[in-house]
Amino acid sequence: MNKQFLKIVLGLLPASISFAGLPLSGPDLWLTQTGAVLFAENFSSPVLNTNHWTVAKGTWKVESGTLMGSELIADHHAAAIRTAVPFESAVLQFDFKLDGSEGFSLSMNEAKGHHSRVMITSDGISLQKDRDKKDAKSLTLPLARQNATLKPGVWHTMVVEYCGDVLLAHIDKQTFVLGTHEQMGAPKINFGFPVRGTSASFDNITVWAATPKPNAAEIKSELLAQQTARSNSSLDPHTAYMDAETLLRNKLMQSDPAFGKLVDERIAIDNGMHKRWPKAFLTNEAAQTLRKKLLAEDDGFKALNTGLAQARQAELNYLLKQSPELAKLRKAMLQPAK
Repeated sequence: MNKQFLKIVLGLLPASISFAGLPLSGPDLWLTQTGAVLFAENFSSPVLNTNHWTVAKGTWKVESGTLMGSELIADHHAAAIRTAVPFESAVLQFDFKLDGSEGFSLSMNEAKGHHSRVMITSDGISLQKDRDKKDAKSLTLPLARQNATLKPGVWHTMVVEYCGDVLLAHIDKQTFVLGTHEQMGAPKINFGFPVRGTSASFDNITVWAATPKPNAAEIKSELLAQQTARSNSSLDPHTAYMDAETLLRNKLMQSDPAFGKLVDERIAIDNGMHKRWPKAFLTNEAAQTLRKKLLAEDDGFKALNTGLAQARQAELNYLLKQSPELAKLRKAMLQPAK
C-alpha cells in the first residue's frame, strides 16, 4: 500500500484507536523474530496524539506528517517525549532525521527509572546501560559504539532489537552496534526520545513483541567478532576518555578493595553534603546561586567541598596509575583544540 495513502486513511480514524494488529511491513531483523504489534504511530494527524505521547521537556509538534522535537534552553535539559509500551524483549523500528540537533537517544525506562538507551549523533551510534540514580555506586556503562557519518537533513531507518541480555541496533541495514548486559532483559515500561539542540524528526514508529531466532546465539557471536575487529573508540577525545574511565572504574569497583574504599569515602562525603544542604543540589538556577553563596560564606560547606574534591582526585590518581592507556587518553582530552 502506498505510504501516503495509508497515512490519509489512518488520519480518518478516531484519535483513540489502537494501532496494534495492523498489517504493517516488518523490519529487517538480525537476531529476533517478531510477534504481535505492541505500538505503531505514523503521525498522520496534524496534532500530537496525547493519548499516546507525554511531553516532558522541550517543544514537540507534528509537522508534515512527522514528529519534530527541539530543546528549550530554559529547560536546562534535552527535549523529551515518552509513550508507555511495556515489554521485555521487543523490536522497535523508526525513521529519523537530524536537522539542527546535536543528537538524540532512544531511551528505555523500567519501573524504578532509566534502563538503557541507543544514542545517535552526527558521528556515530552507541549503546549504554543507564545508572540507577538511587544507587550511589551505580554507573552509566558504555556497551558498544560504531563511528559513522549521519548528515543533517537525511532520513535513516533504525531497527533496535532487545533480545534477552542483548541490545542490538542497526541503521539502514548496515551500521550496527551490539551490547550485552545481565540486566538488559529486565521489564521495560516505556520508551522515549530525548533530543539535544534543534531539531530531530521521527516517523513510522513501530514496536513488536519479539523472540530470538533459532540461530540467535551464532549470529550474536558473528556480530561480536565483527565489532571487535573494527575500531570502536569515539573520535571525540572527551567521549573516548570518559568511556574508558567508566569501564575501568566499573571493573575495579568489583575486584579491587582498595579502590572500593576510595569510592566509599567519596560517597560518604557527597551524601553528607546532600543531606545537610539538599536545596543546593537541585538542578535549577536557585541551587547554583545557593552553592556559590555557601562556597563564599559557609566554612562547613567549603571544608566538605574541598574534601570531596580531594576524594575525587584520589580516585582519579588510582585509576590513572592502574592504566597507562587511560592516562594517554586523558592527556589527549586535555590538549587544547587546534
